[in-house]
Amino acid sequence: IIYSHIKEGGYNGDQFMLWLEGLLAIMNPYPAPQSILILDNCRIHHVKGVEEMCANACVSFVSVSKIH
Repeated sequence: IIYSHIKEGGYNGDQFMLWLEGLLAIMNPYPAPQSILILDNCRIHHVKGVEEMCANACVSFVSVSKIH
């Protein structure tokens, strides 16, 4: 774990995007260490803009739903 944010209650898509922005700020460009982000198929992980944010940060984004 390289980044966390603790809050009461669940996340919605907007809150997830804010969390992701913080995480991507400390990740490294691919293929360096800490440059791959793996997300499961939770609904908020697929909001519009996630893949684009990762691409802009040069982070490799892998969705578990794309692996199966």
